[in-house]
Amino acid sequence: MLFRSHYKLYLHSKLVNYNQFICAVAIGNQESHWNWRATNGNHYGIFQMNNKKVKYMNPYQQIDWWLRYIKTRYDNKPCKALSHLKNRNWH
Repeated sequence: MLFRSHYKLYLHSKLVNYNQFICAVAIGNQESHWNWRATNGNHYGIFQMNNKKVKYMNPYQQIDWWLRYIKTRYDNKPCKALSHLKNRNWH
């Protein structure tokens, strides 16, 4: 449990906008409960990314990888990603 707090602190150090951070935390809670070893079919890690490489990353690498994805797909806004999940009823 303590390590999950470390992962969230690391995420916050990378994503300083508090509202966006809260959305990112909500996604991590929803997708894996911050379990960096979580799997669901072809989805791996804290944010359940559909890339087998994530399976072999440590939690900090997973966060960095996910943030790059969010930057590209959602204009660097985790709240847009959270809205997408809710709109698809994937929550």
